[in-house]
Amino acid sequence: MNQSDCLKVLLATRANDAERWLSKQKEEKRRSHPDSIGFFIIFLSRAGMTFGLRIPYGHQNSKSHLNCVNACIIMQRMTSLDHFRALAAGMSQRDGANEQKTSVADYVADQLTAMGFTPQQQHFLGAELAYGPFILYAAVGLLSVILLGQSQPVGAAAAILLMATALPSLFLELQYRPNLLRWLLPIERSTNVIVHTPPAEDTTDSHKKIIVTAHIDGHRTPVILGVKVLSIMPLLIVASELAGAVLIVLAIIGVPISAAIVRQMALAPGLVFLALLVVSVLADRAPYDNSYGGDNAGGVAAVLGVIERLKDAPLKRAEAVFVFTGAEEAGAYGAQAFFESQTAWRAEAVHVVLCAVGAKGSVPAVIRTERFTHAVVSDAGLLAIADGIATTHTDLGMTLLVEVVGRNELSPNIVARAIGVTSVAGTPKSEAGSQLVGNGVVDGNGVGENVDADGLALQRHEAFLWELLHGIDAVGVK
Repeated sequence: MNQSDCLKVLLATRANDAERWLSKQKEEKRRSHPDSIGFFIIFLSRAGMTFGLRIPYGHQNSKSHLNCVNACIIMQRMTSLDHFRALAAGMSQRDGANEQKTSVADYVADQLTAMGFTPQQQHFLGAELAYGPFILYAAVGLLSVILLGQSQPVGAAAAILLMATALPSLFLELQYRPNLLRWLLPIERSTNVIVHTPPAEDTTDSHKKIIVTAHIDGHRTPVILGVKVLSIMPLLIVASELAGAVLIVLAIIGVPISAAIVRQMALAPGLVFLALLVVSVLADRAPYDNSYGGDNAGGVAAVLGVIERLKDAPLKRAEAVFVFTGAEEAGAYGAQAFFESQTAWRAEAVHVVLCAVGAKGSVPAVIRTERFTHAVVSDAGLLAIADGIATTHTDLGMTLLVEVVGRNELSPNIVARAIGVTSVAGTPKSEAGSQLVGNGVVDGNGVGENVDADGLALQRHEAFLWELLHGIDAVGVK
């Protein structure tokens, strides 16, 4: 059986296996979490995690379903393009994000097991709505405006209490920190898939751990009236932060002075909250990009390709830890869950996140700064290594981007930097300019319309990650 035959078997088998496996998982989830107590258990778990009380779902070894798919992979190594096609075709029919990312986690675990590794699955709780915190904040703001509009001082006092709680929570949410807004969101169980590749040499050098993350969940690409939400959301959120502060001041004035002018002035912040509410609700109603996991099919495929190569040619001194994260687009829950579980050595590790790679005509790029409402700067030492790769390997055509604007796209980098982990983000750019390029939509043949037929772009990004890992292994960064 040649590689093409293996791929056909893979695609056909995964499509059938996914349906049976998802039905089984839904039934197990229904039995293990009765509706009468499920929400209460989940709420306590989220609250405990926020206050540092560990109530995790924990790690467990992956129970792989070895079938003819894995037999094909063992017979002949799959390329990153093969992985992309398999992921795209197998998952493109999933309508919901929950089913989609569970299926992809199963796929990734299967492939890692077939390569000879022992992957782990880490289960954790994550939100379903990417813009849910902004919806809640806007709703609280509107309620506060209504309360302030009451003639009694108690209304103004209640508005102060609500906004004084919601505004700090919004600040924390923008840094992917635990907060009250996250507690109140609809949540579900999600999964990280983790695999360790040991170094060729025994070493006690504790900082020689390299974490590589790539998210496996789908994303939304909301457009409202022809405008991409991400282009207007940062300004809208900053305006909402200011509106919250203004409303608190007005409410403080409104406690002793119940004047009509105070209530009328509160209408201006109310309009800002209303705009944030409308945009956020419409954004979270946008359909998921079902091209496997949206923008990161290529990222997962490239990382799988690197892991396959490390099996035969491991890094010399560094242990590479690959984490395929779930619930990333909803607010970096997967990256948070992983880093929170690795407090013993995370501060001495180096982190690389790969996202949105592999689009037709794209080349690797490393981001100096990612900005949504607050700027997060990549580590200078890692940027220097990447710059050296760009100089030495001109065939990759890679460059360093000065800044990108996004929410959740490269959130593991933000999470890592916030807790002091040395980190850098890799993403694509077009050959003609600096704009980011996504994977596009999956067509009926299970191949992304915006992905090179020969996989050249994926090969570039896989080669970049390979060189970056060896560069870190050679010099270390601390």
